[in-house]
Amino acid sequence: MNPEPAATAEAFVRAINRQNAGEVATLMTDDHVFIDSDGAQYRGKEQMRMGWEQYFQMFPENRWSVPAAWRAVVRGGRLAEWRVYVNVEPILRIVTKHK
Repeated sequence: MNPEPAATAEAFVRAINRQNAGEVATLMTDDHVFIDSDGAQYRGKEQMRMGWEQYFQMFPENRWSVPAAWRAVVRGGRLAEWRVYVNVEPILRIVTKHK
């Protein structure tokens, strides 16, 4: 039995919050697509596992706050699509401040 889609999305967020790229990848379909706030698409579980590892290195802080929304498409108990809607300006200020 597959978990409910909301439970899958919540597990995905928890894995991201733990900065565990391997766990994030186990929750993706093989043909997973990530769509960033500019509409750029990144496809494939392995490419995204590496992308999450890089993201966690770029943002090693365990918390920061910016307004954002996400869209999760769950298929067969795994994330087929993860889309982020965020204004990147506050993020860029955070990154610049810590360099």
